[in-house]
Amino acid sequence: MKNVEELKQLAAEAIANRPNSTATHYELCMCEGGLACMPKTKCVKHEPVFMVLEELHLTKGLSNNEWNHLGKRLANYWKEFKT
Repeated sequence: MKNVEELKQLAAEAIANRPNSTATHYELCMCEGGLACMPKTKCVKHEPVFMVLEELHLTKGLSNNEWNHLGKRLANYWKEFKT
């Protein structure tokens, strides 16, 4: 099982590697078996979405509180579905 810091690093990598798009909102979701940051219209409804963020917010960066919240959500998912 991954710890919260490892999961936050995976999320940071997904955000950094998000596809170029004209989208204004992105979803941090499980996509094709891995964590991805995709334009909101690209994620399928049955995929778990952990956070929806505006492009401007992603460029500026998440706050410590948002990173902690996201890390906990990812940890709960990994504990329940990835063990």
